[in-house]
Amino acid sequence: MFAPMWGALLVLALLTTVNPVRLGIILLVLLRPRPIQSLIAYWSGCVVVGIATVMVPLIALHSVPTSASFIKQFADPTDNPSAQRIAIGIGVVLILIAGLVVLHSATRQRAAVPSPGGGGRHRLPDGTDSTKTATRERDADVPPVISHLVMDTAQEAPSDGGSVTARLLGRIRRAWQNGSPWPAFVIGVIVVPPLDGLLLVLALIVTSGASLEMQLAAAAAYIVGMLAVEEIILVSNVAAPVKTEAALRRLHDWTIAHRLKILVAFLVVTGLSMVARGVGLL
Repeated sequence: MFAPMWGALLVLALLTTVNPVRLGIILLVLLRPRPIQSLIAYWSGCVVVGIATVMVPLIALHSVPTSASFIKQFADPTDNPSAQRIAIGIGVVLILIAGLVVLHSATRQRAAVPSPGGGGRHRLPDGTDSTKTATRERDADVPPVISHLVMDTAQEAPSDGGSVTARLLGRIRRAWQNGSPWPAFVIGVIVVPPLDGLLLVLALIVTSGASLEMQLAAAAAYIVGMLAVEEIILVSNVAAPVKTEAALRRLHDWTIAHRLKILVAFLVVTGLSMVARGVGLL
């Protein structure tokens, strides 16, 4: 029974680690002075968030008697008709969402038409220039809150004036520009993993039927796995920083080009796993 949990957690961890937003932030960190120290700080912030969003809720679920009882029933849904229907229903919904994502993507591609004299540019159904949209999407790989936090130096307030918030932002930006690691730690804390992914991780772990110790080990393994890119870069950047940055940029561009496919594959695999568990195949 535990094997499907580990396999699904591996898929979820890989999906999180190849997220274009996270890869864009790593590139941003690597371009700063003292990149290794900053990347370690960023990784530490992500670990803190992982513990707070995965392991703490997991312990809380087991500490509530009603939740513990439901977890035991849902671990083997074939023994409980209600839990069985819930598992199958969740799986079907995930597969339907994957189908809607594919349909929406195909519709947008067919609806894109060349604009008059556009020289290869296309306009989307809402009239948006696809070239400008692609540029905005690439810029949006780093969340606006991160860009405003460390990159918006034009509005930086002097150290002896302005509001408390403005002075704090100015201090963060100066520390970032000087290569201080602690702003990278703040970024790691801010960038919380996707909520839907966290809910699926908790659902997979708590319904596995494993002991609390094994579930905590699985949660720890997921946290380490979702930070695999950061951990690999920490090692490889010491020996070959230029090659590491080039490889990371290629991976970043690949995930942007294939993020819909990655999302659809994740939804289908997880949905089929839930359906199989509901009908008693797992």
